[in-house]
Amino acid sequence: MPERYYTHPLAERLWTRVAVTDDARSCWMCAGNAVGQYASLKDEASRKVFAHRLAWELADGHPVPLGLCVLHTCDVRTCVRNDERGIYVLDGVEHPRWGHLWLGTQADNMRDMALKRRGEHGDRHWTKRHFGGRPGLHKLAAEQAVLIRELSAGGARQADLATRFGVTPATVWKIVSRKTWRHLV
Repeated sequence: MPERYYTHPLAERLWTRVAVTDDARSCWMCAGNAVGQYASLKDEASRKVFAHRLAWELADGHPVPLGLCVLHTCDVRTCVRNDERGIYVLDGVEHPRWGHLWLGTQADNMRDMALKRRGEHGDRHWTKRHFGGRPGLHKLAAEQAVLIRELSAGGARQADLATRFGVTPATVWKIVSRKTWRHLV
């Protein structure tokens, strides 16, 4: 397979895809390929490079240290704003920041998400791991989920339970098999 040949350096290709604004608070959005909703480019060896990581490295002059992630103060995955050096404070701990990008661990990212109450209303990464009981977004209360389990164990048909509680049979099956609401006794 032939090597890919790029006529322009990676940094130059990044900035041709970014809408830079003069507004001090707005994001600089990177257009183009998206992987998991993050903008990406291919480097000279055809490896995927996330645009926000590249923007951090260009501003900082060093590669991202092993074990750290480039995170967003703005929570916009395609943002690559890296113009101003500063700090981002999370739980009293200072983290280095360039524009809307800051360095932290994956645990820092999860803590930041929880503090901002991001993910509670449909963020796909949160809902993959959640097990029921998201306020305002579920049809059943925890007590109803427990009752569904009890009635099913007593011999009630799942289709009948679905009709009774106004949910789909698949929802009842997930409750009974503990795919959802697994934190309940």
